[in-house]
Amino acid sequence: MQTLKNYTPWLAVLAFCYALSASADERAFAEQLRERIEAVAVDMPLIVDHRPVYAQQALIQHYTAHLFKPVWSKNGRLSPQALQLIEALSHAESQGLDADNYHTATVARHLQTLQGSLDSNERIKILVDMDLLLSDAFLTYSTHMLQGRVNPETLTSKWEIPRQTFNILCSLDDAVSKDCIDEALDNLTPKHQGYRLLLKALADYRQIKAQGGWGRIASGPKLALGNVGTRVVQLRKRLAATSDLEPEPDADVDSTLFDAPLKEAVKLFQQRHGLADDGVVGAQTLAALDVSIEARIEQLLVNLERWRWLPSDLGGRYILVNIAGFELYFVEDNKVVLKMPVVVGKTYRKTPVFSGKMTYVVINPSWHVPTSIAVKDKLPVLRKNPDYLQQHNMKLYRGWGANAEEIDPLSVDWRKLNEHHFPYHIVQQPGPDNALGKIKFMFPNKYNVYLHDTSEPWLFKKTERSFSSGCIRVGKPFVLADYVLENNTRLKKTAIPDLFKQSEKKTLSLKHAIPVHVLYWTAWVDDSGKLNFRKDIYGRDRELAKALQSLPGEISSRIQPGLVKAQSAPSYTALDDTIENKLNR
Repeated sequence: MQTLKNYTPWLAVLAFCYALSASADERAFAEQLRERIEAVAVDMPLIVDHRPVYAQQALIQHYTAHLFKPVWSKNGRLSPQALQLIEALSHAESQGLDADNYHTATVARHLQTLQGSLDSNERIKILVDMDLLLSDAFLTYSTHMLQGRVNPETLTSKWEIPRQTFNILCSLDDAVSKDCIDEALDNLTPKHQGYRLLLKALADYRQIKAQGGWGRIASGPKLALGNVGTRVVQLRKRLAATSDLEPEPDADVDSTLFDAPLKEAVKLFQQRHGLADDGVVGAQTLAALDVSIEARIEQLLVNLERWRWLPSDLGGRYILVNIAGFELYFVEDNKVVLKMPVVVGKTYRKTPVFSGKMTYVVINPSWHVPTSIAVKDKLPVLRKNPDYLQQHNMKLYRGWGANAEEIDPLSVDWRKLNEHHFPYHIVQQPGPDNALGKIKFMFPNKYNVYLHDTSEPWLFKKTERSFSSGCIRVGKPFVLADYVLENNTRLKKTAIPDLFKQSEKKTLSLKHAIPVHVLYWTAWVDDSGKLNFRKDIYGRDRELAKALQSLPGEISSRIQPGLVKAQSAPSYTALDDTIENKLNR
């Protein structure tokens, strides 16, 4: 048995005082809980009812600091706060979470057992189990709401956006002591409007599933205005299930005619799914219509998880790029004030997910071709046509920086160069053919990704726009420039248009940095209230969905300073014999 010297003086005094004031049931509870915790080896899990807890380190820390006092019971009975927590956790599914992660079935079974006839020792044992399970559920649920069920750092597709921090152990103390369990859990819920709207969509789609979902449309030729047949009836019922088709009074829901209202319903469906809205059911539209209700619900759950990864404050004035939606939004005071199409990275040159701060823009920029692009894209062309650089207003340099030496491209034997040996860098000069167009928007990041104009504006007419090498081409660069530079540069507003008419490179520093969030949403509710779905162009949904299907592992490592902060507390040891005797009186 460890001695009192292993404890700080204040802990020993508190333990002594608690022993004197505690009831017999509380002393018995503390003794059983202490023995349970002391029996846990460093590399062994804390098992409760044949199942490991998820926040083991945090639980040990919390109960040791609180002298093994019960959190969720008093005088041998569950507290009202415990019943509030049990009720709240029973609704975890409505938040897109899995109630099984919070021991709800085990807690319900123990709750029923407590209502039966038990001797004192059996009752205390169940109360100890319940305390550990409920505390673990509170900590796990809180971590999931604040940072998501899945740690994005463990996924192949990296998520370089700082997540929010919170002192969860202090939140547990406050929630219990102030009797505000519901309020505490509600405070953990993401407050983003996009999250709340997606929750409503999840509830709607679960209701559709409960009503039988929707059937598949039989394969066949395109369906268009004027067509007649049983496939039209199937289409009509499918669109009615998701309210894309709102039947008019006295309308024949079994009509076999593809009429004008049905065409408008098809166009609405196409708009919501990022398809060409021609009102014709071709192969792509049919494939989207035939995605099952279960798959759409899974897609909603995946995107709700991504919302939980975000910090609570994205900024009062910020830019949001949705990679999978091929769209950019400029947001002010939680309202979208500007929207435009974007071109993002190809599937083998994926645009990363990250946040940055736009600090300057460059008008009439040069394009410093990244080495990876120079080797993979330009080198094969240069081997066939050494005049390519001159024809595209490009210069060749040996080395980088101010001391780089300009080289005549015709003096280079391009056949001898490869990805392992390429001592040059290519720079395209400002001009009408420059790949970056007339302006680039810079938010420095380790990926060297930025927003820019393009010399290929026709790409914005396509519905799927993954054509870049990772950077983001914007569809309305000059409109975006107006929003970015408005009262945000030392130049007068009237002087800026003249800069675009010139060919000289000009860098404008921003007086106020603008947050830029490059995200990946395949399901969201737009500002008109419509639920949108998009293809998982990078396969990121599949990986995350698979991770969400598993139970959480040990989350205590995430309840640490820098992520979810935990209050400091001494490490646990056995109580001194003197205190032990007091507890056993």
